[in-house]
Parts: sequence; structure tokens; C-alpha cells
Amino acid sequence: MNILNRLFKSRGKEYPQVVKIHDLPNIPTIQFKVYNQIEVQRTRNFGGERPALEYFLSILHQQDIVYDVGASVGLFSITASQRVSNGKIFAFEPDFDTFARLNENILFNGINNIQTIQLALTDREGTLDLYTDGTEGFAPTLAFQKDRIGAPKNKISIKGTTIDNLIQSGEVMVPDVIKIDIEGAESLCLSGAKGLLRGDFEKKTRDLFIEFHPDFLPDFGSSVEKLHDLISSFEYEVIWSEGRDKQEHFHYRLMHL
Repeated sequence: MNILNRLFKSRGKEYPQVVKIHDLPNIPTIQFKVYNQIEVQRTRNFGGERPALEYFLSILHQQDIVYDVGASVGLFSITASQRVSNGKIFAFEPDFDTFARLNENILFNGINNIQTIQLALTDREGTLDLYTDGTEGFAPTLAFQKDRIGAPKNKISIKGTTIDNLIQSGEVMVPDVIKIDIEGAESLCLSGAKGLLRGDFEKKTRDLFIEFHPDFLPDFGSSVEKLHDLISSFEYEVIWSEGRDKQEHFHYRLMHL
């Protein structure tokens, strides 16, 4: 049993279980199959991010095209799919085990407006190292977190690409909203989306909803301040922010809509 399962240990529990969430504003009941206590934490307990999730849902429009970058087991994608009934979610998750769970939960809810893509969205095309302990550990990361107790230690090879390349290829639609939660690699993801943010495609993304990880950003040569400056340079402004432990959520909206 790894450190996270010890931390969230619950005696007498047998898995899999079904977690039902029925108290989100204007969202019908959704459900998840969970196979360990970490998945319980990420679904029933919202990963400690319920206020951020509720705020994220409030900014969505019925016709929106949404990218969920770092979709994990599907909490944000599945709830958001109920708000964009005439739109579509593109859910990106590079980890093999987590990607399988994401697809299982989408099928379990009978959802047909989510397309899952097993890729890391980064600043280049190619093969990358991903540190992961699957669905039973901390979130996977593209950089080894040497000073973090319980950090993922298993290394696998995954495929990565950029948002700009995906849009240019025609594999995905241009997004109205992008949510990013990728353990410090948000700097790489944004670097690979400069064409989109600059306005090179049919439209510019309206809303960026990003969880920054200040402790992990230096591993990628970045900081919260540098990312603020980058995003602001493309005419986005901060509308809302919230701190949680060592993470910070920011909602940026395109100016002059």
C-alpha cells in the first residue's frame, strides 16, 4: 500500500465501489467506479477542489468546446459535459491506467459528448517520460519531484504534442475554454498553444482555467509570475483566483470580447 492509500486508508472497504455525486448546482447525478481510496478522494471529496469545480462549471456555455488538459479520472470532464449539452469536451490524459479509468467513467455515465485523447499537451511533438504510480498515487508528472514525499517514481514513455499542432491537423476543434491541471507542466502546455492564444486560428479561446503549481513550476524553468506575464501578453486578464494548499487556481478571460 503506497503512502496515499495509507493516508486515506478506510478499514473494511471493498472495491470497486460506486461514488454518486448528486449535489452540484444544476448538474444531474453523476457516478464513478472507484478502485482505491485515492479515487474516492478524487471523486467523492472532489480532490479538495469543490469550490474551483463549481466556479469552473459556472463559466461554461451550452455550446462551448472545452479542453480538459490533465483529465485524470474524469471529474471535471464528466461534470462539464452536463453544462455543454450542445458542445463538446476533449479530455486529455497521458497516463495509461488513468486514461482507462477515465474512459470507464465516461461509459458508466452514458456520456457521448466527450472525446478522450491519450496525449500529453506540451511544447513539442515527440516521446516524453512520465512519472506515475497509476491511479493509486499522486498525479502523474513530466518532471521527477525529488523533494516530494510520495512522489511518483515509476517512469513510462508517452506521446506528447502541442495544442497548436493538434488544431492545425484538424484532429480537434478550436476551444472556447481550456482547463489545465498538469503538475507544473502548464508552462509547457501554454508554450505549445501560442498560435491559438495569438489568434492564428478561427477564433481565440475565451476562458483559461488553470491550476498553477508554484513548487513544481521551477522544474520546467517557469514561475507563476512568468506565466501571468505570458498569458497577459495575449490580452487575457484575471477574473477570479483561489489558493488551495500549494496550488493556485486562476480564471483568465480574453479582453475585449
